[in-house]
Amino acid sequence: MKENITIIFKIVKWVFKSVFVILGILPFSRCSSGYKEKDGVVTFNGREIKDKSFSVLNEEFAKSDSAVYYKRYSIANADIKTFVALDAHYAKDKNTAYYCDVVREGQNYYTTIHSEIVKIKGVHSESFKLLGNGYEGFAKDNKQAYLKGIGFQVKDVATLEIVDGQFLKDKYQVYFQQRPIENADVDSFRILNATYAKDTARVYYFGYHDETNNGIHEIPCKTNSFRLLEYPYSKDETSVFYIFTKIKDADAKSFSVI
Repeated sequence: MKENITIIFKIVKWVFKSVFVILGILPFSRCSSGYKEKDGVVTFNGREIKDKSFSVLNEEFAKSDSAVYYKRYSIANADIKTFVALDAHYAKDKNTAYYCDVVREGQNYYTTIHSEIVKIKGVHSESFKLLGNGYEGFAKDNKQAYLKGIGFQVKDVATLEIVDGQFLKDKYQVYFQQRPIENADVDSFRILNATYAKDTARVYYFGYHDETNNGIHEIPCKTNSFRLLEYPYSKDETSVFYIFTKIKDADAKSFSVI
């Protein structure tokens, strides 16, 4: 009996895994392996590259004597000698910087993939660098900031830095993605969790976009008594809030999440 249960469990596990792979929920291991170099042998997705001039820059980027590559796609007109990879998406040479990604199509999302190699417009290559660990897609040069290769203006690029996740700040302004947060206090601004942030005067909910708020919403609360409850509820000493909206007639003192 126990042996039969074990066999059934293994079959069910295999079926679920197969379905997830077909749907694209679990990646094929070779699709995510990228460039590797071991004992002098260079491979891409497990296949050996015979060109002895090939050098691995990271899992996504490589170069040879004749070309520069993002995954299996060559980057046209890149300066091979000075080309360096900055992370899994950004790279640069002496002339320009690049943002690279892969694009999937709607109906063929799980079967068709294309490269998107963008030569960043107007970038100053020498001063171009990542902000934070680069995972968020933010970078800057001596003129402006960039999100996934798209430039945007900030008040003081020299002091621009990552706050956390989708937030940036310089000495004058806090930004959510590419947009300034009006009236946010630079010195006290901090992230509370994955959906809330605050400064000394205001509390913000972020992540829900509409036509007027662009993903950041100010909660009409008393900041000094504000506290988070089980998501999506929060309250201060007099009011209760659902996401970023005040719940009419809710009693803050007795309110609890069931």
